[in-house]
Amino acid sequence: MSHESKYTELLDDELSYELKDSKVYLEGLVEGKVESISLPFASYNDKVLEKSFQSYRFVRVGGFKFNDLQNISGLIYAHPLNSKSDLTRVKKWIDKAVEDSKWIVLVFHSIKENPSKQELYTNSKEFLEEILRYSSELIEKGLLNPLLFRDAKVTKKVEEKNKVESKGSVALPNKVSTLADEEGFMITFHPSKINTNKLLVSFGGLPSSKTPKGFGSDFAINNGFHHIFVAQQANSQYQKLSLEKFQEAILPLCKGMDVYTYGSSLGGYCAIYYAGVINAQAISAAPKNSAHPTLSYNLKRPVKFLHKNMLDIPRSSKPPIIIYDPYQREENNFINNLILPAYPKSKLIKVPYSGHLVLQVLKDNNILKSFINGIINDNTIIDINYDTENCHIWNYEYARVLARNENYQQAVKYAEKSILIRETNEATKLLNIIKSKICLT
Repeated sequence: MSHESKYTELLDDELSYELKDSKVYLEGLVEGKVESISLPFASYNDKVLEKSFQSYRFVRVGGFKFNDLQNISGLIYAHPLNSKSDLTRVKKWIDKAVEDSKWIVLVFHSIKENPSKQELYTNSKEFLEEILRYSSELIEKGLLNPLLFRDAKVTKKVEEKNKVESKGSVALPNKVSTLADEEGFMITFHPSKINTNKLLVSFGGLPSSKTPKGFGSDFAINNGFHHIFVAQQANSQYQKLSLEKFQEAILPLCKGMDVYTYGSSLGGYCAIYYAGVINAQAISAAPKNSAHPTLSYNLKRPVKFLHKNMLDIPRSSKPPIIIYDPYQREENNFINNLILPAYPKSKLIKVPYSGHLVLQVLKDNNILKSFINGIINDNTIIDINYDTENCHIWNYEYARVLARNENYQQAVKYAEKSILIRETNEATKLLNIIKSKICLT
């Protein structure tokens, strides 16, 4: 009605007025129904989306994300353009959309022959024509098939395809639901508040116990994904959760979904181990299971290892994405000896001197959210670059590797720097050990 405020800043009655009254007004001017809305300033949160979908079938936002051609959920992400948009970068977006068979929405606010520098939201006619020319080349190569959104057949074709693909699927619960609760494990479903086909299944690491939420839950819920949290009974190492029980609880909810498994350490191992029976994309950080015979020395109370060899179980068609520190011997050996034989095409993301807590390093440096969202929303793995010099974990881990190689003088330097950045018991203990080694030599 006004386009003066971000919808996230409005009171409930103001938001209802903007959404509903504008729809009624426009439907008085045109034939048919107004079923789509582009949110002002591309600003939204869960409440705005929930209320928007009460009135509209399609809600377009910003976000610089791609859309799934086969599963239009109603939420449409767009790449807004302005006078500062780089043509080379836009072409790379288009290339990525073509490569991944995704739908990219480019938004132009206005086009002029020769816009002034002050017209931030205006692109030049030349800029538009270059994008159209580039797209035409892809069409001639058979890589693009042009369709008009205003043609109802476009959305009908997609909707009909979705109906066929989802035939026989189970309706998702509309509230938090326990999918399984047995001795050794609990599996809980958390529905998204928005219309989406993204399902993130996460696993608790150590320490953890039977809880409805845990590792990855807040991330999944806050980012609008359907979410399943798989919890272990404390110290069970998931040995009482068989592949059959996991599949029985979760597979019905995966129909028509874009499914990801996610975890760190023990949870990272589970993300790969269980991914095959639901054909999910595994995102695994520093994977290992200390109940495995090769690592059981880590446990005060050993647990009988009941899981099968990964070569002998169903494997996902999507190679796992594994983030780890190559200087961590246990994880490195576990990956090379137990995971890669089953998944030789695994995507290995090495983050040197990040330690076993590689995800904590990414989180501390504001990379983790973008990294995981890049995989789930854009099927893209972003580069991991951060300020290692001022990272206490990096300095600690580098000192530890130096000490392991008997380079004690250099190790002292980095251990002291780690403590200077953030004092931890581990770094202090390491420094004392290194100094004692120097005294002995």
